[in-house]
Amino acid sequence: MPGRISIRGDHARVKTLSRRRHSRLGFDPEPRIVQRKSKKILVRSYSVAMALAHILYPENFPKLVASSLDRKTTFSEQVQTNKNSHKAVKSFYRRLPYRKALDSVFPRLRVLKDLKYNPRKYRAHEEKVKQNAIPLADEVLSESGIEINPKAMNIGFAKNGSPVFFEITGIYPKVLRKKIESMQESLEKKQAMQLLEAIEAEAKGNVLIFVH
Repeated sequence: MPGRISIRGDHARVKTLSRRRHSRLGFDPEPRIVQRKSKKILVRSYSVAMALAHILYPENFPKLVASSLDRKTTFSEQVQTNKNSHKAVKSFYRRLPYRKALDSVFPRLRVLKDLKYNPRKYRAHEEKVKQNAIPLADEVLSESGIEINPKAMNIGFAKNGSPVFFEITGIYPKVLRKKIESMQESLEKKQAMQLLEAIEAEAKGNVLIFVH
């Protein structure tokens, strides 16, 4: 498909807010909120792209609820992934060189320090992603022009079994516009079109930087 907007990812510090900080920032008690803080300036298109994906596929993308004024931090509702996919993905990041990076991000999280890499468990997760998530990712790309990062460490499964995608690698605006225009008139359609227009405005030179 022509007209692809490339999305480049960047490592971010990711953590679930403590109950105290959760309250101080004014979020409701539930659901829990996940904070992503980029090492670089977070461009507006990050939150725009993820918010748009969530509108179109609410079960398959996390819901962003806020971003900081400096654009370095975003907040999203925590996705309750099932036990197997949660442990498999966390296990993957115990491998070197990821372990050192993870320890620097989560220096006080003892649970992760005790979690060892389990290749059998991660391979089982990879196979489930291949069978149950990649076909949906291909469908999303075909009908909406949203290109999903297919690596298993960037995909989880909700407790109801639905795949949850945590990274996008590209967007095809013409396909995405056609998808939105086909929606029934609603607030969601209006919001989706506004978000798409924001992405197109941000993507001058056909480059969209996506910090994740």
